[in-house]
Amino acid sequence: MALYPPSFLPSAPPTLYGLYFRFRREALSLGAANVGKMVNVPKTRRTYCKKCGKHQPHKVTQYKKGKESLYAQGKRRYDRKRSGYGGQTKPIFRKKAVS
Repeated sequence: MALYPPSFLPSAPPTLYGLYFRFRREALSLGAANVGKMVNVPKTRRTYCKKCGKHQPHKVTQYKKGKESLYAQGKRRYDRKRSGYGGQTKPIFRKKAVS
């Protein structure tokens, strides 16, 4: 019986989880630093300044939608309409992919 170092022993096949991290590590080592980055969004825009009366660079940010109130009139009406049998009563907006 020959003694082999642990690296020569057969191991379990790689999992998808392990393959994902191996791919990420190789991609990052190749210099693809923004593999996970989706879209470049500008930090500033040239828009009209009321104070100066001309276009100037302004900082812009993206906001997330706030938490909806449970007691707003529209929400109360919608919940009342949805109660009981009858399923979905209003269309749920799903944005189409632009490609």
